Amino acid sequence: SDGNACTIASNDLNSKGCVHVQIAGCCGNSACDAGEENRCLIDCPYSDPLNISLASYPAPFTENLSFNTNIIVGANGSAELVVAGIDIIRPLVFKKAGEGYSTNALLDRQVAAIADHNVFLIGNACQNRFVRQLMIPASNPDCHDGLRKNEGLIRLYKTGAATYALVVSGYDEQAVRRAAQLLNMYNQSKLAGFEARI
Repeated sequence: SDGNACTIASNDLNSKGCVHVQIAGCCGNSACDAGEENRCLIDCPYSDPLNISLASYPAPFTENLSFNTNIIVGANGSAELVVAGIDIIRPLVFKKAGEGYSTNALLDRQVAAIADHNVFLIGNACQNRFVRQLMIPASNPDCHDGLRKNEGLIRLYKTGAATYALVVSGYDEQAVRRAAQLLNMYNQSKLAGFEARI
């Protein structure tokens, strides 16, 4: 593997070596491919009229003392992912959950769809089916999004015209937890852009 979820490795019989072929429509390939403009902010940053980025955090997930997001934890992970969710929401200031949202963590298998909802998606693509849907092309069997060992990831996606997914992922559960702890210290961490690798 070349550490890039937007390529797929294959053997080149001519050179007798491994070649990495770019996967079209892969979020994270630095090209705003057809169909990505409504979800992939890292490739299509100008597609969002609200200009939400990691620098906006905790908006739009909390607003007017209301928690406007669902925490969705991968069912294929351990309790460490739930703890990561607690790490994320602990410093946020809110009095209640907004309409249609819950402060309780949900397993990905309990949720039908994330379209038009704000969500925190916790776990990597091996653990959380919604993370897999957003991050990894179906043609790529690698579920680590090119993450290196011990690397954590925070990445922002669109789920609707004014709704977002914040993916808190990592190579393993300890890396997911480190990414969550960075969000826990968002006032000091100077988040920017649409992705942070830890």
